[in-house]
Amino acid sequence: MPMRDERYRRDFERANRDRLYYRAAAVDAVAALLLATGDDYGILTGDDLADVHRRASELRARMRSRTG
Repeated sequence: MPMRDERYRRDFERANRDRLYYRAAAVDAVAALLLATGDDYGILTGDDLADVHRRASELRARMRSRTG
């Protein structure tokens, strides 16, 4: 049973790492889209975009810490 448990643990860790990677990529894509299209309606501020980039950086840091 220990080998089976180890395999499940590795699969779980890989799924979490992949989830973080895709979430960071999605946040980056949204930030890039916002920057590329501009803010025609004046809804976004520089702080909003900074928050998006900060969140993506945090997700990437979490991903790196889990991969070692």
